[in-house]
Amino acid sequence: MGSKERIQRLKDDTRLNILEAALQIVKEEGWQSLSMRKIADVIEYTAPIIYEYFTNKEGILLELTRKGYMLLGQDVQKARSEHFQPEKQIEAMWIAYWNFAFQNKELYKLMFGVDITCCELKKTLPEAEFTTG
Repeated sequence: MGSKERIQRLKDDTRLNILEAALQIVKEEGWQSLSMRKIADVIEYTAPIIYEYFTNKEGILLELTRKGYMLLGQDVQKARSEHFQPEKQIEAMWIAYWNFAFQNKELYKLMFGVDITCCELKKTLPEAEFTTG
């Protein structure tokens, strides 16, 4: 593996670690407790490093929202594909949606603004289209 590939892999890993740390903090302390400094403490970097990957906290929230919509979309599509009758498809889809909401509470709250006011930018996410459009 060349040095460019290794550097890119390290950057990708750091970005993923930032997102995972943010979600970990939220699960333990709630959305209102999330800060760049807390994320930096969890990943054992300084806060300025995080700003190399995300412009601000809203950028992290937007990326987590995108992740949530992608996961929900995958779950719903998978549930739909397992059935051929429309009635069964609809039932499987709403059960998948319901399960997602309870298994991924923090992401669900972020995606749909439950107990948190989030960025207006999330409305522009193509991943959100199937739930809003």
